[in-house]
Amino acid sequence: MPRPLHKSLSFWSGVLVLIALVAAWIDSHKHETYFSYLPSGARTCYIASFSEGKLWIRSDSHPYGTAGLHFYHGPPYEPPELISSIGSSYPGSGLFPVTSSAPEPPTPGIPLWTFLPAHLALWSALLYYRHRRIKGGTTPPSGAL
Repeated sequence: MPRPLHKSLSFWSGVLVLIALVAAWIDSHKHETYFSYLPSGARTCYIASFSEGKLWIRSDSHPYGTAGLHFYHGPPYEPPELISSIGSSYPGSGLFPVTSSAPEPPTPGIPLWTFLPAHLALWSALLYYRHRRIKGGTTPPSGAL
């Protein structure tokens, strides 16, 4: 007798990831969150930032701080008029300033909502595979590789 879906680890892990994605998307409209990584002895810091409902990935050639993985969750955004008056295509809070005189090209952001359908498609495929496996529908033929 197959276990019901509500007792499946695949089901509950998918629910938790879905909740985390929605919470990150909502939070990114109110706050800015950084994950930065500075390798030991390197001069380039790699940064992933969640803000304005998008994922921004960039690197900074003038790192600040110690080597390792760092996390920062910023205060609520300023009013939109203040952000637009800065004139930057990247809504950073100034934690990682660029000291070069040349303007930095705009950084393309990946909308966080695009991760929701991708997760739902993968999760549905895993649940379908679970269903087929339990019913015995994915057994390969005896002569197959």
